Amino acid sequence: MAHGNKWVFTTYDYTLTPSDFYSPPDMPYSYPGKVKLYAKNGDYELQGEYKTGILFNVTDVINEIPFIIRPLVLLFVQRPIYFRFLGEFTGTIRLPDGSVEQLHLYGPYEYVIVR
Repeated sequence: MAHGNKWVFTTYDYTLTPSDFYSPPDMPYSYPGKVKLYAKNGDYELQGEYKTGILFNVTDVINEIPFIIRPLVLLFVQRPIYFRFLGEFTGTIRLPDGSVEQLHLYGPYEYVIVR
């Protein structure tokens, strides 16, 4: 997490919980309408929910590979599909001094499924 021009914290200790899946009528894949986030690093604790807004890009990586070699590629790799959104994150961050700050952020989010 960054604030201004500096990092507040980075961590490998986090959980993401997607929910409210949506399946567009023109697409064989679904994506979450919401993703809950919990992250901790030392005395910092971040939690909240990202709500997807505008779906601005879907990339099926296999469709980017020339048709003639797709069967060969599929023998060695799985099929990732990338969804890219703009949306809103609402949550809180607990700081080392125990104070809690409310967060309301707008920005990009990427969700990947592997078929």
